[in-house]
Amino acid sequence: MSNTKLGILAGSALLVTGAIVCGVAIRRRNQTLAGRARRQITTLKNEAARLSDRASDLIEKGLHEVHRQKKNLADVMEAGKTAYERIAG
Repeated sequence: MSNTKLGILAGSALLVTGAIVCGVAIRRRNQTLAGRARRQITTLKNEAARLSDRASDLIEKGLHEVHRQKKNLADVMEAGKTAYERIAG
């Protein structure tokens, strides 16, 4: 075999080997990135669920407080009305 053919053969072998090694490295990197992305998605979903639950709790407490204050205001208005009627006669 001539040196030229031997050089081309060796270069081709190195190129194929390099391509295989790069392909494996890229696949590993992609798998690592995909794993990180999946973990982050899970973390974000859990955090979103926690925040949603917290928001629901706050809304429920707020509504309860509004109803309580509404009842208190109605009681005060009724007491004022009764007092006025007593005085006005």
